[in-house]
Amino acid sequence: MKKYIYVNAAKEKFYVSDEEYRDFYRGVDAKRKREQYHHRCYCTKEFLWKCDGDCDICQFHSKGDFVSLYYENEAGMSLVDNIPDDVELEQIVADSALLEELFGKLKALDPDGEKIAKLWMANPDISDRKIAEQLGRKQRTFANQIKKIRKVLKNTAQIDS
Repeated sequence: MKKYIYVNAAKEKFYVSDEEYRDFYRGVDAKRKREQYHHRCYCTKEFLWKCDGDCDICQFHSKGDFVSLYYENEAGMSLVDNIPDDVELEQIVADSALLEELFGKLKALDPDGEKIAKLWMANPDISDRKIAEQLGRKQRTFANQIKKIRKVLKNTAQIDS
């Protein structure tokens, strides 16, 4: 199968040798990964073939490390469309900061804090027994540890609110 490079500006495919293909896409892939890391590239897998590293004219590129509330995804929805009218932005920011602090404290209190947080977020109704099983700990030991951790987190949340 013959390989090609798609040039977005020209909207054209150029057929190249395997070596030219590898050399070209080595740099393009590195740039795309860097842009994705900084949340500036939102290219979906089905359109990776269109990526030529020219981010300035790419429809999947946004400016800065943060996405605008008005940035629309493929479905035409923006983040601002999902914010209820009766919620105050200041409260959202305060809740976000508190949540980040609580997750940070959980990670500091338990070496598996990040795993525990992910399990809670994936299933808010998950039992301590199921979490203990997933972590490979004894249920009784985990229950005692998590009871202490919840007390510390509750005190932290009460102090900040």
